[in-house]
Amino acid sequence: MKAKWIWHHSRSAYNDTIIAKKNIRLTKFDSAKIKITADSYYRLCINGQWVGDGPCRSWHSHFQYDVIDAGIYLQKGDNEITIIARHFGIGDFHGDYQRPGLLFEMEVSRGKKTSLIISDKTWKTAAAKQYISETPKVSIQMEPAELVDARLDKNLRFTPAKEICSADKGPWQGLIPRDIPLLTLQPYSLKRFVDSNVVDTPGESFCVPAARLCGRGIIPSNCNTETACGMATLIEFRKPATLTVKSHEMRISVDGRTNKTGKYRLSAGRHLIFAMSENLIPFHSHDWTISVGANAAYKLINPLKSGFENPWAWIRLKGYSFSKDDTWWPFLEDKDPELGLLQDRYKKQKNSLFKKVKDKKSLLENLEQSLKTLSSKRMFVENTGWKFQNREIQKSCADVSSPAACISDNADVTVVKPSPEGDVELIYDLGTQNLGFWEFDLEADAGVVVDIFGVEYIFDDSRPQRTLNNINGLRYITKQGRNCYTSIKSRSGRYLYVTLRNVKNPVKIRRVGMIESTYPVQYKASFECSNPNLERIWEISEYTVKLCMQDTYVDCPLYEQTLWVGDARNESLFGNLLFGADDIALRCIRLAAESLEKYPIVNSQVPSSWGCLLPAWSFLWGISVWDHYWYTGDKKFLKDYMPYVKKNLEGALSFINDDGLYSAPHWNLFDWTDIDQGHNTVFHSSLLLAGALQAAVKCAQVTGEKEFQRLWQQEYDKLKDSINKFWDKDKRSYPDSIHNDGSISKSISQHTSFLSLLYDVCEQDMVQDCIKNTAQPSAEMIKVGSPFAIFYQYDCLEKLGLYDAIFDSIHKKYLPMIQSGATTVWECFPNSSVGDEHTDGGPTRSHCHAWSSAPVYFISRIILGIRQSSPGCESYDISPWVNNLDYAKGSIATANGEIRLNWQRDGKTLSVNYSLPSGVKARFVPNESHKGLKVIVNGRKQRA
Repeated sequence: MKAKWIWHHSRSAYNDTIIAKKNIRLTKFDSAKIKITADSYYRLCINGQWVGDGPCRSWHSHFQYDVIDAGIYLQKGDNEITIIARHFGIGDFHGDYQRPGLLFEMEVSRGKKTSLIISDKTWKTAAAKQYISETPKVSIQMEPAELVDARLDKNLRFTPAKEICSADKGPWQGLIPRDIPLLTLQPYSLKRFVDSNVVDTPGESFCVPAARLCGRGIIPSNCNTETACGMATLIEFRKPATLTVKSHEMRISVDGRTNKTGKYRLSAGRHLIFAMSENLIPFHSHDWTISVGANAAYKLINPLKSGFENPWAWIRLKGYSFSKDDTWWPFLEDKDPELGLLQDRYKKQKNSLFKKVKDKKSLLENLEQSLKTLSSKRMFVENTGWKFQNREIQKSCADVSSPAACISDNADVTVVKPSPEGDVELIYDLGTQNLGFWEFDLEADAGVVVDIFGVEYIFDDSRPQRTLNNINGLRYITKQGRNCYTSIKSRSGRYLYVTLRNVKNPVKIRRVGMIESTYPVQYKASFECSNPNLERIWEISEYTVKLCMQDTYVDCPLYEQTLWVGDARNESLFGNLLFGADDIALRCIRLAAESLEKYPIVNSQVPSSWGCLLPAWSFLWGISVWDHYWYTGDKKFLKDYMPYVKKNLEGALSFINDDGLYSAPHWNLFDWTDIDQGHNTVFHSSLLLAGALQAAVKCAQVTGEKEFQRLWQQEYDKLKDSINKFWDKDKRSYPDSIHNDGSISKSISQHTSFLSLLYDVCEQDMVQDCIKNTAQPSAEMIKVGSPFAIFYQYDCLEKLGLYDAIFDSIHKKYLPMIQSGATTVWECFPNSSVGDEHTDGGPTRSHCHAWSSAPVYFISRIILGIRQSSPGCESYDISPWVNNLDYAKGSIATANGEIRLNWQRDGKTLSVNYSLPSGVKARFVPNESHKGLKVIVNGRKQRA
């Protein structure tokens, strides 16, 4: 590429947004092709028309650009190219950001002649001041929150762009074109008005970017940013009052007293509020909020400098700096003695301070060298979600005219009148959960605050389930007159809460809606049957997969939007079957493989600034390589990725301990349930490694690499023997783990049994016990807690031919979702270990999580009975399981086209009809459910 990387300036800054412009004049042209990318985000508009957003996620060593056919957006004569570009300036789970940069190149063709328009110093750029930079991160997994002040979009100062470097220089290496389709931009209307309220949020909040104040440069998403810090202020009352002060991340005292309720009865006068980080290691928290409220008027005063505009003093303890990554995670201090000692020292100092610091005098005596005055702009960011998360309803039925008018894209308007009791909140239902960009068109005075927040679930008492640890919304401050805005972040939710604050005169809302944005799926699969509940389970499972398809598979469209490697393995199986989307499956495999350039085994989520090894996910990645070959039959793919398979297994085998088991201080997770898995040696990790070795043996057999085939078979056999040595004959199960002190866990779970069956590990004399543990676990046994893990239980049950057990479980586990009105499938079952700190008391955390869409897979394979029997989808076994159904019909996607099938039971006759793509073969396979029935397949009677 000839283009130059450009930006508005040459420095790196947090949440930095610019606008880049180029005016061009075109004579006649035949075509125009754009190549564009940015670190970290861009939105491209041509002649005022929104073209698209990007780039797709990628590692900086393999950075990608989007390719866009721009001809339809251009015109003869004058044209304006406008790009909103944003650099996050902090780590997240979607990329490993380096520095601000925008790259653009457009090739315009007429006949055999071509001309280039490139990003360089001839472009004009301006700081987009309306996009407020000082906001907290949406969540640990995502970028900074969206806050727009439209009053600041006037008189932007455009100057020549700064050229950073040529396209092939800088941190962005190996530039390659996007290998996934552009996402959809499909208008989507809200379906109904739900309610209106007048709301208020008593008190005020102060949000501290603790990780950035304690660290330097681009802060990654790791836990290695120590936060030995705190803050203090004096609060002054003229009369006795009750103070309420709270924080999730900090320990707080008032006049030396700590109250778990956060409420303090105080006399008139001044009192000290003192807060310190609860832990030296902040876990997954970069921005901390402390809220202050009282039932009487108060004043906050800086204890170092009375009258200073920032009433809080910043506390920064010295001597606690460290540099670690999170490949040893969680329980970092348990796995690193030096870090453990540092953490202990911090806890002792913190506890000592809380005993000593009771007023201004003792604060200065004990922390004089650690106290500092910082401006409010430097010390705080605007937590736009705090008011919504802590709202209190003052009254229902606000003064709103035609509240449903704004969901129709016509000239009618919704009129919101101001309320003296508080802010006006409108609640809308999208009808189903969805993913995309929120947009609105309204008329208001300057300075009206528009907060739009999405939630997935509303309780029976009308309380929204809060998206804890996630600011799932945007704030927009209006300019005078008409305000039209489309958010620059894609978000998900079922219900939209539109809250208008600082309203002095009526606000007219013409439209509130969404631009749906997902991978452009093609619906190829279908399912109908005589059981409406099973049809509905299929439907919401299929829809969930679609909403979890962006430029990669993601775990969920709301909370994280992250490519978790283990999640993607399941989702790829579902997406192949539903949509034939093997390109997105391949992309997930590639991004995960590229993490091996940095880590000994595949990283848990990619690309990412969080280095965290989750062995189960690494091993499932190895299995997904075989999955992809099995579906596509692509031997070139297999040969290309065998070096990565080798490297992943070499890394894994380097962690085999003296007992012959996988043992490493990594995040040994498989399920959100109470498995005893917080240790180096966890049996499900070794069992999944056995599955990865088994898959690698098959891969090597296809590629003809006999040496590796023998090597990996030997390693599989050794690992199998080592696992079986720890079979507990009394409990008739494997233990969950071996503790770091060498003691064997007393805990047992279903998971080890069904994984051992699935990957052929258990010895013959253990098989019946493992089958019982899988299908009928004892009371003491830890049960499956998430739909992710239950996929592997179902996979095992299918292998055993226990089909009815699968569908009994599906009805038991998924019917509650339908009965609650779910339009998507949930992340967790109620017996999972995910507590109220994540669910806000709801039935699950994420209500839309595609790792949970297992029903589509097993319905297709068992009820429709369509099972692939050779690589490349070249042949299938047809064996529908009749169960207690009267009929079923449907289709699946294959690498060669769609297979359609229907069956019907009429008395003692079972009629099965199917059609195949050209070149695909199939054979009918009788099963137990056909006994006593006359079976007719495609018009031919089958032999009994």
